[in-house]
Amino acid sequence: DKLGIRASSTGNLIFEGCRIPKDSMLGPPGAGFKVAMSTLDGGRIGIAAQALGIARAALETATHYAQTRKTFDAPIAKHQAVQFLLADMAVRYEAAMLLTHRAANLKDAKAHHAPRRRTRPSCGPRLLTAAATRG
Repeated sequence: DKLGIRASSTGNLIFEGCRIPKDSMLGPPGAGFKVAMSTLDGGRIGIAAQALGIARAALETATHYAQTRKTFDAPIAKHQAVQFLLADMAVRYEAAMLLTHRAANLKDAKAHHAPRRRTRPSCGPRLLTAAATRG
C-alpha cells in the first residue's frame, strides 16, 4: 500500500530467455533505453497528477484543522499567520495543477519540445525555488 497512491498497483516482472517477435518490438534492437525514457516522460505527468491529489488532500485537511482547532476561544484559521500559510499552500497547489495540465496538453498535442513563451522570465524559476525551499 503506497502512501496516497492506493489505486496504483506495483509488481515485479522478470523475463529470462524471453524471445520477442519482431512485430511486437517497440523499437529497433539497441533502442531500449530511448523507448524507456520516452515512456518515463509520459509517466511523470501521471506521477505529477498523483502528487496533486495528495497535495489537495493535504490542503483540505489543513483547512479543516485550521477551522476546527481553537486557541484563545477562536479557530486558528482566524489568525493571520495561519491564513498566510493556507493561502501559500493554495497558491502552490494551483500553480502545480496548471503546470501539470500544461504538460498533459503538450503531450496530447505531441509537442514534446514545444517552444516556450514567457511573459515574465523570472516567474518559473521563482516558483520552483519557492517550492523547493519550502519543503
